[in-house]
Amino acid sequence: MPLLLLALVLLTPLLALLLMPVTIVQRYRAGTSRRRVRRWVIVLNVSVAALSSAMLVLFATPMSLWVPLALPGALAGLGGGVVLGLVGLATSRWEATPRDLHVSPNR
Repeated sequence: MPLLLLALVLLTPLLALLLMPVTIVQRYRAGTSRRRVRRWVIVLNVSVAALSSAMLVLFATPMSLWVPLALPGALAGLGGGVVLGLVGLATSRWEATPRDLHVSPNR
């Protein structure tokens, strides 16, 4: 019995390694499929992102007393994130129907 348990413990990582290509393909297929856009999720996402950005700037401002480049670094990172997010939105395919809005992420 202990030998069977040892074999199971040793073969589990090997099985995970062998199944890795299958999981990568399935993740790619699911990640690029067409999805319905829910408006309440967009509103929630934008609201939480705005709150998070405001808190970042709010806490980076007094940190500039101890770390001289804290605020410019935070603003640069925030600006870079906004640019990358807009590029992601621009490269996604948007489809408006009379009832819904759908998006297909960029491959």
